[in-house]
Amino acid sequence: MRTQAPAPTRSASLGRRLRSVLVAPAAGFESAISAADRRARAGETLAEGLTPYVLAIVGGASLMIGWLKIGGLLGGRDVDPTQFGFAELGFALLTGAVLAMLGQAVFGVVASPVVRAFGGGMKGRDARIVWGVAAFPQVFTMLVLLPLDLIIVGPEIFATTKPGDSVATGWASISIALGLLMSVWSVSLFARGVQVVAQIGLLRAIGAVVVAATCLSLVIVAGSLILLSVWG
Repeated sequence: MRTQAPAPTRSASLGRRLRSVLVAPAAGFESAISAADRRARAGETLAEGLTPYVLAIVGGASLMIGWLKIGGLLGGRDVDPTQFGFAELGFALLTGAVLAMLGQAVFGVVASPVVRAFGGGMKGRDARIVWGVAAFPQVFTMLVLLPLDLIIVGPEIFATTKPGDSVATGWASISIALGLLMSVWSVSLFARGVQVVAQIGLLRAIGAVVVAATCLSLVIVAGSLILLSVWG
């Protein structure tokens, strides 16, 4: 009978895989899929583990943070600083997390036929792993940028008016730039992960990324329509 590896050993292996995704994406994604295959052969019910889902939640919350800041900057929203506090921020982060998980689930369903049409192969489980693991850079946004946003500027950084002083304004610009960098990094990792796991060319992998973005967009539109029907 095969025994599970001790928790510290599993955590160390997970840490090595995630670091590998950042520095050597091909090897990192291959390692993540191989680990899931081993867990499946061992009879574990959730072969991919919880990590892809936790990272998807983090990624969704991080993207919501980016939308709050950039949407306000571009005039896509109209929110006064006095109307946006910690409760509103928490609700926004929760909404982003839920939408990302739904998008991940939808992509897990559509990835197999889409990738097969592109001449490759990908299990739904592996698609969910790639989605989640590619969001790993967003951890920086949640653990570093968000606390600094709240300390330096406060919740009003997510409103649609400029911060009141030069320090806050300067930090808001830096925070937006770093957040965009993390998002671009995640998208590039996602494309690379699809390419490696599905064994297709880069252009076709980018096509799969477009499909993933479409999945998330459809989920967001559906969620928005539901919210409008409930609250008017």
